[in-house]
Amino acid sequence: MPDVVPLNVYTGKPGGETSAMQGLEMLLYGTGENPLYDPKAKKWVVGSQGFKDSLKFVETVYKEKLGPDVEDALDPNMATRVRGDFLPKGKLGINLDGSWLPQDWLPGSGHEWPEWSKELGLAAMPTQHGQAPGKVSMSGGWTWAIPSKAGNPDLAFKFIETMQTKENAKKWYVANSGISVRADVAKDPEYVKAQPGIKFFTDLVASTHYRPAFPAYPKVSTAMQESMELVTTGDGSVDKAASGYDDEVKSATDGKVIEK
Repeated sequence: MPDVVPLNVYTGKPGGETSAMQGLEMLLYGTGENPLYDPKAKKWVVGSQGFKDSLKFVETVYKEKLGPDVEDALDPNMATRVRGDFLPKGKLGINLDGSWLPQDWLPGSGHEWPEWSKELGLAAMPTQHGQAPGKVSMSGGWTWAIPSKAGNPDLAFKFIETMQTKENAKKWYVANSGISVRADVAKDPEYVKAQPGIKFFTDLVASTHYRPAFPAYPKVSTAMQESMELVTTGDGSVDKAASGYDDEVKSATDGKVIEK
């Protein structure tokens, strides 16, 4: 279709963590087990074919004009434009994104799109070759936390317990278009029917992945973004971008790497 971008893959440093998690890692985690960090070896993975394959996918999207124009793709506000313009106005075919998007389309959100569930379909991201489990997802999010220097930690914990009762948690997930972390809420008919897509995304939790929660991750993420940007702009080959990533990861992790 003319004037419609076939596929959006967030990319480059301007996109920050959006590029890493919703872009490259959605591809990378579909290539094999523990493609970013090896928990048994307690080391970061470098030199993998899966990483190169993921970069090749990104390169192909932009080299063959299957994605947004490069200047749009590297716009720091691209994610906002996708939610508020590209998708609602039918300018984009496929978007690699997440369960939180409908938050922007609810009444009073500023990008109201009441017809979204009728005009936009949902599909799981497939693994590289369709290998088990056949789909891939990345999860992040937030937590309730008590500071180490809290004046009344016991009362704070009771407050969190109150917020996370079944009924209160359900009210929060429904109002915030969030995904339940409580199994009983996930099965509750009120939650399931609260908004189109909630059951679809909740079911993806069974096959989701989480980013390595280690101090080095932000630097590793930045290295991923840089490697993506290199192949997006055409300023470097996949091999050059992958090699640069490997060097940055080795530096960021004090050499705690393993080749796969």
